[in-house]
Amino acid sequence: MRRIEYKLEDITTLKKEYLQIFDKERSEMQKLWEPLRDKLRKKSSKPDLYKDNIDDILIADFDFLAKLYCDFTKLVETKQISSEDCKDLEMIFHYSKTTKKKSGEEEDDDEITSKIRMFQPDISAFFMRRADKLKIHTCHYCEISYINAYGYKMLFQNVEELLDKASLEDLTYFIPKANGKPISLKSAKTVIINRPYSGNIGKFDALSIWHSPAIKKSQQVDNYKRNHYDLDHVLPKSKCPIVGLSLFNFVPSCPICNERLKGTDVLGTDATEMSLLSPTSSTYNFDNSVEISITPKDTFAILNSQARPDDFKITFHYNNPLYQKSVDMFHLRERYNYHKGEALRLFDLLQDYSPAQIKMLHNVFAESDPSTRYTEEKIKEDLFGEKFISDNNRCFAKMKKDIIDMLDILNEDKSLL
Repeated sequence: MRRIEYKLEDITTLKKEYLQIFDKERSEMQKLWEPLRDKLRKKSSKPDLYKDNIDDILIADFDFLAKLYCDFTKLVETKQISSEDCKDLEMIFHYSKTTKKKSGEEEDDDEITSKIRMFQPDISAFFMRRADKLKIHTCHYCEISYINAYGYKMLFQNVEELLDKASLEDLTYFIPKANGKPISLKSAKTVIINRPYSGNIGKFDALSIWHSPAIKKSQQVDNYKRNHYDLDHVLPKSKCPIVGLSLFNFVPSCPICNERLKGTDVLGTDATEMSLLSPTSSTYNFDNSVEISITPKDTFAILNSQARPDDFKITFHYNNPLYQKSVDMFHLRERYNYHKGEALRLFDLLQDYSPAQIKMLHNVFAESDPSTRYTEEKIKEDLFGEKFISDNNRCFAKMKKDIIDMLDILNEDKSLL
């Protein structure tokens, strides 16, 4: 529904920072990638898709990833790639312990085991720290739910910063004992007394606040209240492990869209359609391809809609029919109609405060104070909040914008009569 705003002037820095996640493992990943890459090149009719350098896959644009996905899944379907090769690729592009499936489907019995660590926590943290810059606040598939994020990395960059800068209260909240229970105030004070820990995390591990031969204290902190951020793989890693860690294959989404509705399905039947339907692609254009409106069943009875919700429905209109695939996959028609009270309230407000009435309000303010800050535009914004909703990426932003635009057009038509 809403494209992720990757600004051209920031994209180089963003890619560079993303690659830093893999700094410690890059050489091992590259070493494991090369023999599999050569095997894939021999099997594929498009060998150039399998890049020499693994970095070029990690930060490839979505158009490239869609072509790579289509080629790889074709090789799998024609049994030119073995299941063992797929498992080897999963161990290189190691996102999480298991392969995601739709809610209700069984997980594989065996977890992924790999020399390469699991990158999901760091990738989640990467997006969390850049949420404001990328304007990530609502689900990019539905705009019905806010993205939920929690964990110490919402407040601190890493364990060392947590230990050095956290308050006494935060230390007892984020630092657990070996059994998972919070440390005592006395132990938290011990942590503070022994600061700093930057560049010397071993000093924290050596503290006598609790003991366990199974895990280091710093590792326990990192695992406890783990960062959570719902990221969907647009192109499922279960079908193409190679795209499992690619920056532009991640879409911040709500659990409903991510797990229950999309799962491992793919929007689009070929690479072109996949790009058009991915919020990470430069060609994604849901906003101009779909219009959301309120449709009354009785065209002559449109006033006081909130008192008669059953007389109205939310309707999706398509300037590009391809985007109906997205609306259908995420059940947007049903879900938006369930929440139509949001639209009906705005619909009534827009009718109660027409442009003529807003002008009258401005004149009232201006009579008592000629320098009033209550311009017609400010009154309109205070009433309808269009700019606030759009600038701050609130839920239902597109629906509300489309309804405001629809009423503006109707009011302009009336003024011409």
